[in-house]
Amino acid sequence: MVIFVSLIMSFCVFALVLWVLLKVKTPRYRVQAYQIKNLLEMILCGQASSNDWNLFLAFEIRDNDYLDSIRQRCIEIDLSEFRDNGTNQYLFTSKGLGEIRELLSELNATLNEESRDS
Repeated sequence: MVIFVSLIMSFCVFALVLWVLLKVKTPRYRVQAYQIKNLLEMILCGQASSNDWNLFLAFEIRDNDYLDSIRQRCIEIDLSEFRDNGTNQYLFTSKGLGEIRELLSELNATLNEESRDS
């Protein structure tokens, strides 16, 4: 009888743990437009580190195609205009900074449209 009760209790604990694991969602990091805007502004001011920039480029933005297209364009700028050599506060050439400035103005226009629509 003790073995039977132990077996039933073990099964209940196992089922409970399995149910909890199925219900608990994995936390996800979702990049918001204002975060990208802040990063681009920091780059233009010379306050962003190469770690900030590389972290942004490393993770695909799956829940927003527009923001991921911004990230893709930043990757293209990174490939041709990145110059972090540790001696200059700016991570990009002047051409790269101009391209980032254009991206920032496009992003600001999109954010303004979204705020007017809501």
